[in-house]
Amino acid sequence: MKKLIIFCLALVALSSCSIKDDTPNYGLVILPVESVNIPDSFTMGEVYPITVSYLNPSTCNTFKQFYYLKNNNERTVAVIDYEFHGSNCQILENELLEATFNF
Repeated sequence: MKKLIIFCLALVALSSCSIKDDTPNYGLVILPVESVNIPDSFTMGEVYPITVSYLNPSTCNTFKQFYYLKNNNERTVAVIDYEFHGSNCQILENELLEATFNF
């Protein structure tokens, strides 16, 4: 009887294992801003669109969101891209893209 119980437990344990690979086929990469279009001055309480330009490194990259860090009166902004892993990616040379956020 003990052997039957051990066999059943082993069978349940093995059947609950999965060999499916759940690893995502993308990663995140932070890209530097090449240039920024901002107003010359700001008025407190107003909202302003800020447009940044950045280089798209490959055909497997796509915009996700902005990296934004606030330190007193200083702001650090960068672009966060999805970088999809695939064999048909092409490296791009000087493809400048724009993205905008409200400040």
